[in-house]
Amino acid sequence: MPIVFEALNEFNSSIEEIKALLKLASEHEHLSYSAILKSAILLLSAKTETFQENILNEYIEKINALKLGKDIPPELTRQHLIYKIKQTKQLTEKLEKSTKKQVTHKDDSDSMVAEFIGLSEQLSEQLKDNVTEIDRLKIPISFDYGEHGAKPVKNLFSLIGIANVFDMLNLMSVDLSSINMKEKFNTFTALRNTIIHRDEASDLSMKTVNDYVTIMTLFASEIAELLTIWLVFTDRKRRAV
Repeated sequence: MPIVFEALNEFNSSIEEIKALLKLASEHEHLSYSAILKSAILLLSAKTETFQENILNEYIEKINALKLGKDIPPELTRQHLIYKIKQTKQLTEKLEKSTKKQVTHKDDSDSMVAEFIGLSEQLSEQLKDNVTEIDRLKIPISFDYGEHGAKPVKNLFSLIGIANVFDMLNLMSVDLSSINMKEKFNTFTALRNTIIHRDEASDLSMKTVNDYVTIMTLFASEIAELLTIWLVFTDRKRRAV
């Protein structure tokens, strides 16, 4: 059965919304034209970031569906354990605060203690004998608030073991090999920030928006292809064991 990412289908549908805005812009006078083009850039920015979060979360779900256990790729295991450790740490801090205040209801306190014990036991079991077996990966995939551009994109993909997504895409994609995607993300973000923070973009043209739509659509398609390859490789490796 072919691997299908719903996140890609949703992104491609959202691109049609942006194209509808561009069609509307071409039919209006300068003031409305500029406003619609700026809206299109902001919508494309939001949709591109949402796509990346959605497809990586979907990738994690597809990895979980393979039931890899101790054969989960090391980087995913590491991120899962980091998340569990952070959970335990946060719960420890919460328990310490509630103890100091001495105002926590007994039921709430008992619930936190039980949760803490459960998380601790999970970590102990998963780290026992240096063999980590995980029933279900849990890795929070989301951009940090206020972070945009190439660096946050790179950081996001590093959560699933892709150290430099831009280099990886340049290597595997003929269409992207001649495009500096890192630079494109940074110039696109600079344009987005100019619109949001200064409401400036008087020289924004239909061609500029169309170019970014084309680039981000290609980026989304190649990301889906990259993740498909990783899933197929992981599955074949599992079957070979």
